[in-house]
Amino acid sequence: MKFINITIILFLFGCSSSLLFSEKNNNWNPMGYDGFSNKLNELSGVDAINCGFFDLTERNPSSIAASKLGYRCAREASEKGLPFKFGTKRIPTDSYAYEVLILTPDKHYWLVTLDVMLGRVDATQQWNKKCKSVMISDNDYKGSDCENVDYQDWIKEKN
Repeated sequence: MKFINITIILFLFGCSSSLLFSEKNNNWNPMGYDGFSNKLNELSGVDAINCGFFDLTERNPSSIAASKLGYRCAREASEKGLPFKFGTKRIPTDSYAYEVLILTPDKHYWLVTLDVMLGRVDATQQWNKKCKSVMISDNDYKGSDCENVDYQDWIKEKN
């Protein structure tokens, strides 16, 4: 059954240049800390393509397959210079990692990583990078010509 669902998802994506994600993958609220989702939405802009937010913490094969479509959506939007947002949540070792890639309407890429220790919401770290370009593969992205932006400057940043 999982194979059939993945095949159908891949077929539908292959037939359309625009992605239509289920409501589950469009859910950017709530995540991280209070205001985190709002800031991501503000940076991406109201007309940004929503390439989805994927919870990969359970390592579900259908979620992993769907996230690959999200990477593809982000890559295609980036190639066309269209604002977008894309994100994942996973557990690298002992924390939740929220990793978000945004292209703003003014053509800046943001790579935002929020790390929340399992069982300790008071133990969070956030890294923000503002980049001039990114390379996006089927399961990863990497910024180039980036500058680190501290939390206070990130919060003040306007689209």
